[in-house]
Amino acid sequence: MNIRPAQIDDSDGIAHVNVITWQSAYQGIISDTYLSSMSESKIRDVRAKWLRNMKSTDYAFVALNEIDKIVGFIVGGKITKKYDVKVKPRVKGEVGAIYISPEYQHQGIGRGLMHVASLRLSELNLCPYLLWTLEQNPARGFYEHLGGYFRTIKQVTIGKQILNEVCYTFDSIVEEKN
Repeated sequence: MNIRPAQIDDSDGIAHVNVITWQSAYQGIISDTYLSSMSESKIRDVRAKWLRNMKSTDYAFVALNEIDKIVGFIVGGKITKKYDVKVKPRVKGEVGAIYISPEYQHQGIGRGLMHVASLRLSELNLCPYLLWTLEQNPARGFYEHLGGYFRTIKQVTIGKQILNEVCYTFDSIVEEKN
């Protein structure tokens, strides 16, 4: 596995991973109509814009397989959004998104991406940091295994559904290996 900083040219691969991961992980949680309507081109445009406009307190990394195909990514940085719920301890940074292609999950790629992101957040003095995920996300155990502390729940609307999102905070660098 190779992890490197993301580039604007990675937007297609990032969008593909984003869509297939949602369609796999959230099947039966988010409506089939919403999942099938997800557009790689729209997500590509959003991710490319974000990569072009990254601030010095942002980060984006991609994980590549043996043939240099993007199989995972992680993005985030300094918290700029005020959340409608209080998160204690006061967090400074966040993991905004982490997705691994379904066929590459459970191989250490997520841990590797969390490691490099947490190193970057630490370098930027943005610890502790948080991560939001859907309450029904099958990956919740992964975040807990990495040392994430459950903090709070809020409601979000995805499509026409109201779902719960849970917040995990991390106090330190995620170790690269167990």
